[in-house]
Amino acid sequence: MFTHPGNTPGENMYKHTSFKGFLLQKGGVEVYLIIHLDTNPSGHASRFHSYQVWARDLAGNVSYWNQWADFGEGNNTGPNVVPVAACGGNDAVRPVMLVNFPQCALNFETWYSRPGAAEWAWDLGFSVKPQYYHGPRVGESSPSDLQAMGSWLPTGLLNDERRAEIAWYDFRPHPTGTFYATQFGEIVSGPRDRRCGTTRTIGGRNYPVLCLQQHIAPTMRTFAFPGNSVQRTYDVTGVVLPN
Repeated sequence: MFTHPGNTPGENMYKHTSFKGFLLQKGGVEVYLIIHLDTNPSGHASRFHSYQVWARDLAGNVSYWNQWADFGEGNNTGPNVVPVAACGGNDAVRPVMLVNFPQCALNFETWYSRPGAAEWAWDLGFSVKPQYYHGPRVGESSPSDLQAMGSWLPTGLLNDERRAEIAWYDFRPHPTGTFYATQFGEIVSGPRDRRCGTTRTIGGRNYPVLCLQQHIAPTMRTFAFPGNSVQRTYDVTGVVLPN
């Protein structure tokens, strides 16, 4: 992935809406997060969004997590897509994707993953300046097919301003050292576990089960409120819609 044309310096042309990194610092702990945060009608149709986190703790040890954030519930195919409060939506729902529509005042698009989806992983929240409306009116979605990007409805803004609020808790049960887990958070015996490469059906979609390496240093400590958020404005030079 590190040689992808969507990485810097080509990211604004290829992957602006999908990949931007966040650096968070608190009490000497440094955390770097990158997530597939595609805040557009295609991303709104996907329940799971991949992320990676690296954390350097006070002892100088580095932990890393490679997971899928879950924005849905139960056996639902898609995420919990809810209109922003200005459109009558309930912004207290979790997990959630709070999205905009043309009839209502624009708000930041806000996503919160399902808390504790994997107890040893991260809880994630994001607010992004909205680049696209979810659809033409409340209750109606624009096509999620990437071949239909030309039909998406721009808000007139670019999503240059982004905020991340993330949390990891050392009191939740978690392994230490290097281990493997599926993208859904189930710990497995290793990369050749019988579950690796099988198919998981959730709602109406099938997913290949990935077995991904993780590492949590025994010195990693809670990273949580207060001081667990960052907001910044990104360079959007070269961004051209549709994106």
